[in-house]
Amino acid sequence: MAAIQEGKIDRFAKQMQFDWVYRDGETAQVDMPITPACKNSRGFIHGGAILALADEAAGTCVHGDGRTYVTQSIDCKFIANVPEGTLHAHAKLVHRGRRTAISEFRITSDDGTLIAAGQGIFFCIANEMLY
Repeated sequence: MAAIQEGKIDRFAKQMQFDWVYRDGETAQVDMPITPACKNSRGFIHGGAILALADEAAGTCVHGDGRTYVTQSIDCKFIANVPEGTLHAHAKLVHRGRRTAISEFRITSDDGTLIAAGQGIFFCIANEMLY
């Protein structure tokens, strides 16, 4: 697994405390602890925090070809929610073309509960890696 260089991690990812557990050419796992900063007024994880984790995992797995991508669209189905623990986002590449890549993701809680699932489409903007 290629390490993500500290200087290339953006401030938002640091704030969300993302942990890149693994990534290879076609899969990735990114974890996120459930902190007070990512909860809504009812004490559950804010949908935007879940979507941010989905985008990070789905985007991380498409970078395996060494090119730079940006998110074109994300389709996320919210299934369940939990008030504490860690979220685990698993993503896998399902298509890579000349200009786009598509990945699927599943986000689960510590006990395996499915929190969200969907797919992302990413557009290639450069032939070199950002990190």
